[in-house]
Amino acid sequence: MDPSAAPLSAADKSTFLGSADHWRPSSEFHGSPGYAGPGPDRRIVINEVLSAPAAPDLDFIELFNSSASPQSLGG
Repeated sequence: MDPSAAPLSAADKSTFLGSADHWRPSSEFHGSPGYAGPGPDRRIVINEVLSAPAAPDLDFIELFNSSASPQSLGG
């Protein structure tokens, strides 16, 4: 979340980065370790999930577009 807050020593930095409190979602492919980055992209979110339903239903996820414009799901 804040790369400048990471300790300088390797042992302290490892402990610091091992805590989920120091991480956040990222919109960059493979994240942006060591850089602040633009943060999460919340235009498309998982709205609903159905997993392991009784037959004849199928697994599915429902996506919600929270923006005012169409979004591409490709790539």
